[in-house]
Amino acid sequence: MADLSDISWQQNDEANNSASPNGFPVGVLPTQIGGAIRAHRGASKRFWDRINSMAISTGTGAAYRIAYEVPPTALVKGEVFRWFAHVANTGPATLRINEVQTAPIVHNDDGAALIAGNIPLGSVITTVFDGTVFRAIGLDKYGPRMGAVETSVTALAASTLKTDISNIKTANKGRVTTGTVIFNYADGTYQSIEIGGPVAFDVANMPTIGGTIQINITFTGGSITMPPGVVWDLGSGEKTSTFSEVGVTWVVNRRYRVVFEGVNGVLTGLVS
Repeated sequence: MADLSDISWQQNDEANNSASPNGFPVGVLPTQIGGAIRAHRGASKRFWDRINSMAISTGTGAAYRIAYEVPPTALVKGEVFRWFAHVANTGPATLRINEVQTAPIVHNDDGAALIAGNIPLGSVITTVFDGTVFRAIGLDKYGPRMGAVETSVTALAASTLKTDISNIKTANKGRVTTGTVIFNYADGTYQSIEIGGPVAFDVANMPTIGGTIQINITFTGGSITMPPGVVWDLGSGEKTSTFSEVGVTWVVNRRYRVVFEGVNGVLTGLVS
């Protein structure tokens, strides 16, 4: 029997009167009932497996593959495929369903291509085929897309908004390749640093309410360990005290921004 996406399946009960096994016409022979029931069970199981993350991907972080025991005959617009990612993506990525079709995976909200780390290892990915690409639902919370942030910053800089920054205190920590760097609130609310090795961050003299430090990071290699006790913003009102759950991937020669703020005695953080 064809999959549930096939036109032989009808929402109107009475319209499902095609010849067995694709339906039950009036006067169907007893010998045909068994085949129709088996076909219904097969179609239902295929549908279940595709929408309930029963598959684990293979391939690479740039070209994911899913192989079902019984492949779909064709991809249909609006069809959902839910699966476990066997590896994190390394950048823009595609998805291939059996040998049926390969299409790019993009963000659902704006159709933007993925950047490295948008698909974390072991995560459940929900993709919807829109007729051309696979739209991934809810990936934004797993990792910020720097392109959108950079576009917003560029647009703001080009606008007519003018701010007097003559009294804003800043500090440049230079290039650091090891050890712990302390960002002192007294040194300035805007600070910058270049990371070239394993470095730990800490903050000092933060006001418990209202104080902020923005750290502009140029990452050229190594790793960054964030201070303990920070409550990190995941977006959509969600918070975590575990930095790894923020889902940031430190990519060489990319710039990042970390903002620490004191909120009612709690040190909060945001990465973009």
